[in-house]
Amino acid sequence: MAVKNEMIRKQQKYKINNWPENNQSLKRRGSLEIWISDEIEEMGYEKDTVNDGTGKPKEYTEKSIELSYSLKLAFKQPLRQTEGFINSIFKMSGLNIKCPDYSTLSRRCAELNLKIQKK
Repeated sequence: MAVKNEMIRKQQKYKINNWPENNQSLKRRGSLEIWISDEIEEMGYEKDTVNDGTGKPKEYTEKSIELSYSLKLAFKQPLRQTEGFINSIFKMSGLNIKCPDYSTLSRRCAELNLKIQKK
Protein backbone atom coordinates (compact mmCIF):
# COMPACT_ATOMS: atom_id res chain seq x y z
CA MET A 1 0.00 0.00 0.00
CA ALA A 2 2.89 2.35 0.76
CA VAL A 3 4.29 1.84 -2.73
CA LYS A 4 0.96 2.85 -4.29
CA ASN A 5 0.79 6.02 -2.19
CA GLU A 6 4.33 6.93 -3.25
CA MET A 7 3.37 6.50 -6.90
CA ILE A 8 0.36 8.78 -6.47
CA ARG A 9 2.51 11.46 -4.84
CA LYS A 10 5.03 11.27 -7.70
CA GLN A 11 2.28 11.62 -10.33
CA GLN A 12 0.89 14.82 -8.80
CA LYS A 13 2.50 17.64 -10.76
CA TYR A 14 0.83 20.70 -9.29
CA LYS A 15 -0.16 21.99 -5.92
CA ILE A 16 -3.49 23.72 -5.37
CA ASN A 17 -2.92 27.17 -3.93
CA ASN A 18 -6.39 28.67 -4.21
CA TRP A 19 -8.87 26.25 -2.63
CA PRO A 20 -12.00 28.44 -2.94
CA GLU A 21 -11.44 28.80 -6.68
CA ASN A 22 -10.82 25.05 -7.00
CA ASN A 23 -14.05 24.28 -5.11
CA GLN A 24 -16.05 26.59 -7.38
CA SER A 25 -14.60 24.99 -10.50
CA LEU A 26 -15.55 21.54 -9.22
CA LYS A 27 -19.10 22.75 -8.52
CA ARG A 28 -19.38 24.22 -12.03
CA ARG A 29 -18.45 20.85 -13.52
CA GLY A 30 -21.66 19.35 -12.16
CA SER A 31 -23.96 22.11 -13.41
CA LEU A 32 -26.31 21.57 -16.31
CA GLU A 33 -27.33 24.45 -18.55
CA ILE A 34 -30.12 24.00 -21.07
CA TRP A 35 -31.33 26.57 -23.56
CA ILE A 36 -35.01 26.26 -24.38
CA SER A 37 -36.42 27.80 -27.53
CA ASP A 38 -39.58 29.92 -27.43
CA GLU A 39 -41.10 27.55 -29.98
CA ILE A 40 -41.10 24.62 -27.54
CA GLU A 41 -44.63 25.39 -26.31
CA GLU A 42 -45.95 25.19 -29.88
CA MET A 43 -44.09 21.93 -30.45
CA GLY A 44 -45.41 20.17 -27.36
CA TYR A 45 -49.10 19.64 -28.03
CA GLU A 46 -51.12 18.70 -31.10
CA LYS A 47 -53.07 21.70 -32.40
CA ASP A 48 -55.75 20.08 -34.52
CA THR A 49 -56.87 16.93 -32.76
CA VAL A 50 -59.72 15.20 -34.51
CA ASN A 51 -61.64 12.44 -32.81
CA ASP A 52 -62.62 9.99 -35.51
CA GLY A 53 -64.27 7.62 -33.04
CA THR A 54 -61.41 5.10 -32.96
CA GLY A 55 -59.96 6.12 -29.61
CA LYS A 56 -58.49 9.06 -27.80
CA PRO A 57 -56.81 11.59 -30.13
CA LYS A 58 -53.08 12.09 -29.80
CA GLU A 59 -52.26 14.89 -27.37
CA TYR A 60 -48.49 15.22 -27.99
CA THR A 61 -46.67 15.83 -31.28
CA GLU A 62 -44.12 13.46 -32.73
CA LYS A 63 -41.41 16.05 -32.07
CA SER A 64 -42.18 16.11 -28.35
CA ILE A 65 -41.99 12.30 -28.23
CA GLU A 66 -38.68 12.31 -30.11
CA LEU A 67 -37.27 15.05 -27.85
CA SER A 68 -38.22 13.08 -24.74
CA TYR A 69 -36.71 9.91 -26.17
CA SER A 70 -33.50 11.73 -27.13
CA LEU A 71 -33.11 13.02 -23.57
CA LYS A 72 -33.76 9.50 -22.29
CA LEU A 73 -30.88 8.19 -24.38
CA ALA A 74 -28.58 11.12 -23.65
CA PHE A 75 -28.85 10.79 -19.87
CA LYS A 76 -29.30 6.98 -19.85
CA GLN A 77 -32.45 7.07 -17.75
CA PRO A 78 -35.60 4.95 -17.67
CA LEU A 79 -38.77 6.55 -19.01
CA ARG A 80 -40.21 7.40 -15.58
CA GLN A 81 -37.10 9.33 -14.56
CA THR A 82 -37.00 11.01 -17.97
CA GLU A 83 -40.57 12.21 -17.47
CA GLY A 84 -39.68 13.74 -14.10
CA PHE A 85 -36.48 15.27 -15.47
CA ILE A 86 -38.24 16.98 -18.38
CA ASN A 87 -41.11 18.21 -16.18
CA SER A 88 -38.59 19.74 -13.75
CA ILE A 89 -36.82 21.53 -16.61
CA PHE A 90 -40.11 22.97 -17.86
CA LYS A 91 -41.12 23.99 -14.35
CA MET A 92 -37.79 25.76 -13.71
CA SER A 93 -38.04 27.65 -16.99
CA GLY A 94 -41.60 28.80 -16.27
CA LEU A 95 -43.21 26.97 -19.19
CA ASN A 96 -46.77 25.77 -18.78
CA ILE A 97 -46.37 22.44 -20.56
CA LYS A 98 -45.91 18.87 -19.38
CA CYS A 99 -43.91 15.95 -20.67
CA PRO A 100 -45.86 12.94 -21.92
CA ASP A 101 -46.22 10.29 -19.23
CA TYR A 102 -43.97 7.24 -19.43
CA SER A 103 -46.65 4.89 -20.78
CA THR A 104 -47.48 7.33 -23.59
CA LEU A 105 -43.77 7.68 -24.35
CA SER A 106 -43.33 3.92 -24.49
CA ARG A 107 -46.35 3.37 -26.73
CA ARG A 108 -45.61 6.28 -29.07
CA CYS A 109 -41.92 5.33 -29.36
CA ALA A 110 -43.05 1.89 -30.49
CA GLU A 111 -45.40 3.51 -33.03
CA LEU A 112 -42.59 5.72 -34.31
CA ASN A 113 -40.27 2.70 -34.48
CA LEU A 114 -37.83 4.13 -31.97
CA LYS A 115 -36.00 1.30 -30.28
CA ILE A 116 -36.31 1.35 -26.49
CA GLN A 117 -33.36 -0.25 -24.74
CA LYS A 118 -34.35 -2.61 -21.93
CA LYS A 119 -32.00 -3.01 -18.98
